[in-house]
Amino acid sequence: PQVRMDVERFSDHVLSIGNHTITLHHRRMDWYAADRTTDLQDVDLDTIGQRLYEAAKLLCHHLILHPEIISEKRIIELGAGLALPSIIVSRLKASRILTTDYDAHVLKLAESNIRRNISSETDLQNIEIQILDWGDEKAIKSLEPFDVVLAADVIYTTRSIPHFLGAMSHILHANPAGSLGLLAHQKRRSLLIGGETESEDTVLLA
Repeated sequence: PQVRMDVERFSDHVLSIGNHTITLHHRRMDWYAADRTTDLQDVDLDTIGQRLYEAAKLLCHHLILHPEIISEKRIIELGAGLALPSIIVSRLKASRILTTDYDAHVLKLAESNIRRNISSETDLQNIEIQILDWGDEKAIKSLEPFDVVLAADVIYTTRSIPHFLGAMSHILHANPAGSLGLLAHQKRRSLLIGGETESEDTVLLA
């Protein structure tokens, strides 16, 4: 029989991306199993946004290599989680940043990470943190125009895809001058969510 033990705790994680050093407070999970052959990975949607994922790091690497994408631009981050991309684009001198997530608890963690990594009060004043549900059409339509839309590892279930695409599409078309959308996605094993299996192929094909 498979033996499993989850040890969850919050801790600080220091990472270097380009010439930037970032300290993130996040929920850490150590997973141990006697049988690791299973292709099934349990997902707790209540804590997904409190963890650090590779897709966010890769998106930040790309932005650091191409700072012209961000400099003096208005940025919105969807499903921000720990807010790593928001922190990086602030350091890359974005003129305005809206950091969003649907979970209020996650946004408190995001705000804490932003404040510990951005020391300039002027830069902090350029960042706003806001609850945003992709399925809330009124809230989506009330958003101001943005030049760049960022999202890192935000697709987990097929049922979230129509709302995400709808929100992304509206934001991209709201700017008469045109907007750029960047989505970083991490390929992973099958997910067990609410007793139902979501395979990677199913999510990507949807």
